[in-house]
Amino acid sequence: MIYFLQEEFGRFIKIGFNNGNDLDNRLRTLQVGCPGLHKLLLVIPGTQQEEWAWQLQFQKDKLRGEWFRPVPDLLQAIETARASQPKISPMTRPKGWEDETFVF
Repeated sequence: MIYFLQEEFGRFIKIGFNNGNDLDNRLRTLQVGCPGLHKLLLVIPGTQQEEWAWQLQFQKDKLRGEWFRPVPDLLQAIETARASQPKISPMTRPKGWEDETFVF
């Protein structure tokens, strides 16, 4: 799956890939290295190659690693992808996803 994560101050967005084993654990690990809280913007099905395609599309806005500036084109692409995804019932959301902000 491909995930889009933003730190609470809105300065950076991470485009990442998780093979589905334990996204909760991956997000917890990322939180340790960041002073601000993370907000999960979106999780979509996808392969690592599709994650790379997202990253390549926004390469000009790359800061470091998998972190990008929250430029309007990227934010719009995330919203478009969100609109095309089926809605997840609050009853089926993974633990910690209640408000899409992770506090560990």
